[in-house]
Amino acid sequence: MIIKPTKMPPIPAGDMDAPALAREIKRRDALMFGAAAFGLLAACGGDDPTGSDTSGGSSSDTDGSTGNTNPTGTTTTTSTGECPEPAPTTGQYVFAPGEGENLGHATLKVATGRMSQNFGMMEATVGPGCLLVPHTHELDDQAVYVIEGDLTFEFGGDGGEVVDAPEGSYVIKPRGISHSFWNSSNSTVRYIELSTRWTFEPMVRELDGAEGLMETNEIAEAYGVTMHYDRIPQMLIRYGLTCVQGMEMDGPNWVPDGSGLGG
Repeated sequence: MIIKPTKMPPIPAGDMDAPALAREIKRRDALMFGAAAFGLLAACGGDDPTGSDTSGGSSSDTDGSTGNTNPTGTTTTTSTGECPEPAPTTGQYVFAPGEGENLGHATLKVATGRMSQNFGMMEATVGPGCLLVPHTHELDDQAVYVIEGDLTFEFGGDGGEVVDAPEGSYVIKPRGISHSFWNSSNSTVRYIELSTRWTFEPMVRELDGAEGLMETNEIAEAYGVTMHYDRIPQMLIRYGLTCVQGMEMDGPNWVPDGSGLGG
């Protein structure tokens, strides 16, 4: 089954310098991929029907973080079309400290292509006094294990549940529920994040290179994530925080550069 993304209008000739043109092409690629991802998820009940890894290659390409192949398995038929059943992967089983793909504030340790497209694993940090932008995932369920330091999580938006997660805590972040977390301490916090679905990793890659609020929002929305930027000032004041992960702060203004906005 082939899902065709919506055609985008041509880029006006001569309206952009070379760097701006390169950013626009990258932005459009992300939006086209995101549109296709929604169609593929609908067709195959949430799995990647191409059998490919999340680094954007074909089913015979290498895994985005390890360089090992992800073979395509057998094909099964669903009510909406034919979707490959991923075969178990072989290759590297242990990933040493320092290994992985650098994604700004996060390191992709194990791509979903290494786990039959079921989940991927990242290691990330939150700086002292920093807030992760409140957001809601439509597609991805997530879980966090706090390796070092303490985090505080909010679930359900303003008036929702606020829970402390000290070092060693396990936290789940179901899709469809607004969530955020922050580091109230003076030390950097390290955590592991597990994300279901193969769509989360390419979104984080694209956000790492995003420039400006409009581009960040377009990329996030293309992958089923809604950013709740309007809540940032209130949360900074309420919880005594001084920075926003992945944003440059200048007085009352917050300018997202995309890095570290996934989570």
